[in-house]
This record gives sequence, structure tokens and C-alpha cells, in this order.
Amino acid sequence: MGRLHEDQVSVDDVPAVRGHQMDPDRLVAILAFITFFTYFGHYLNKPVVPEMLNDFFGDHVFLATAVAMGSQNLLAFFLLPGIGAASEAFGRKPVLLVSLLASQCPEYILAFTSDMYVYLILEGTVAATHMAPWAIIYSYVADTQIPEKRTTAASYIIASFAFAVTTASVAGGLIAEAITMTT
Repeated sequence: MGRLHEDQVSVDDVPAVRGHQMDPDRLVAILAFITFFTYFGHYLNKPVVPEMLNDFFGDHVFLATAVAMGSQNLLAFFLLPGIGAASEAFGRKPVLLVSLLASQCPEYILAFTSDMYVYLILEGTVAATHMAPWAIIYSYVADTQIPEKRTTAASYIIASFAFAVTTASVAGGLIAEAITMTT
């Protein structure tokens, strides 16, 4: 593999990422790419969901949403330490992949059904891992970046998240408007 530059970190001593010698800047670009597409997909349907919830629940839409979001955040509070321990034991990549799939599960289901009960149950339970990708990505950054570059690396990841939320919301709004115009 060759000798590492002084700005690269050998991660052989970190159990979560042992055996992965990658340029730290390339790793940050990959993590930013993952963050962008994960949250782009997550926020693409958000402009459509309120109308669907309103049609399905009527006057009880705020209660249903509050119960789902409250249970999601409560479960996340209790699950995240276990997810962090799992990423230390099994490695960052597999736990990141599982947490990304689980946090996006309600959006996958919404593509196949319009049953809002299923959506809110998944949003309130399985998607409780919605904060796990952040913790694992930042752990990856901390494991592979020298301290002087960690802030810059984290800033790229946050910027990709912000860009995803902004562009997905605009795109979702345009798609929702186009759909309502054609129906």
C-alpha cells in the first residue's frame, strides 16, 4: 500500500475500521455523497406527505403525527447507544448500511402503499435509527481524519446534508405541484 502521508491516519488500531487504508479526503467525499443521497431521498417526499396524512386521518392528523414522532425520538434516545456499540463491535460500514436502510424504510414503504397507518408505524418505530447515520459518519471522520482536518471534513458532510434537504424539498414541491396539476 505504501507509506502514508503525514496528513493520513493509519486506522489499523481502530477496531471499527481496521484494515481500511483509504485517503481521508476520498473517504470524506464518499461519506458526503452517501449523506446527500440518503437525505435527498428522505426529503423528496416530504412536500407530499402532509396532504396524504390529512386525507387519511382528517382532523386527527396532528395527533397521529405527534405520536409517531414522539415514539421515534424516544426510541432513538434509547437505541443510539446500542447502535454505537454495534458499530464498534461489527465495524462502521455494516452498521451504517443497516441504519441507512432502516431510517429510509418508511419512504420505501410509501412508494408501494398509500396506507398511512403503515407509514406512521414505521416512521415511529423502525425509523428511530434516523440519527444513527450521523453518529456513525462522524465516528468514521473521527477515526480517519487528523484532528486539524476533522472540522473541515464534518463541514463538508453537513453542507451535503443541507444541500440535499434544500434541493429535495424544492424538487418534491415541484413534483407535487405537477402531480396536482395533472389530476
